[in-house]
Amino acid sequence: MAQDRPRTNATAWGPVALIPLLVLSGILAVQYNLAPIQANIIYRQADPYDREGAWDVALAHYERASELAPHADVYYLELGRAYSQKASSIGDPAQQERLLQPAEQSLIQARDINPLKHEHSVNLAGLYRQRYDLASDPAQKEQWGQQASTNYETATTLAPHDAALWNTEGDFYSQLDQLEKVAEAYERVVELAPRSTEVWRILSSTYAQLGRLEEGIAAMQEALELEPEAENAWNSHLILAVLYSQLGWPDEALSHAQTAWQLAPEEEKPALQDVITQLQQGQ
Repeated sequence: MAQDRPRTNATAWGPVALIPLLVLSGILAVQYNLAPIQANIIYRQADPYDREGAWDVALAHYERASELAPHADVYYLELGRAYSQKASSIGDPAQQERLLQPAEQSLIQARDINPLKHEHSVNLAGLYRQRYDLASDPAQKEQWGQQASTNYETATTLAPHDAALWNTEGDFYSQLDQLEKVAEAYERVVELAPRSTEVWRILSSTYAQLGRLEEGIAAMQEALELEPEAENAWNSHLILAVLYSQLGWPDEALSHAQTAWQLAPEEEKPALQDVITQLQQGQ
């Protein structure tokens, strides 16, 4: 008995039905293979315009790159940075704020794509700091300052071993006159980079303003030990003289004042002689 042959559903229309699938495959190939390459090319083409400060042309390139590769955080990062720098090149605060709004949106987009990349929080902190400097309304100034602080704290949490980042944060807290936070930030700097002479000096001044005189003395002594023959070593000895005097240690104060006089430029010596005379009279 002859077996029935298997039936097939193929028709003459089969190849025609494949055409839409092939077209769709081509579109997807362009979108997922060629678009990132095109985005990178356009991104690189922006570089000379960026360097020359031709912000409108550079912005157009970064905009197009981010459209072609919407999941790449770097293009939103550069877009936000370019908006921010264009704002810095304009004198009118109102126009600056109009440019900082899309800058903020772009930097937030970059951070949302890659939230663990600390540079995105750093750039947002810088943008809010820029707005803090521009703001005249106290409430608005406080808002921008708080947002900058929040982003700096996020950045240092993500990159706790970045001494330069802690230094930037300390500088901003100094601008806000938040001395306890200034001290905390610079303590982290010298922990990570203990040979940072200037940071030890700043830390000494911060401690002095906080009334932490012995810590101020210790920090300045660290600076002097690192660079005993620095050009401003005389000033470091003068600061030590003042701190020892405030602490009630007149002999140490006088000793450092005399060393400051020996090391100081000639134009500074008359004022230092007055300090020495006052310390001698107080003994």
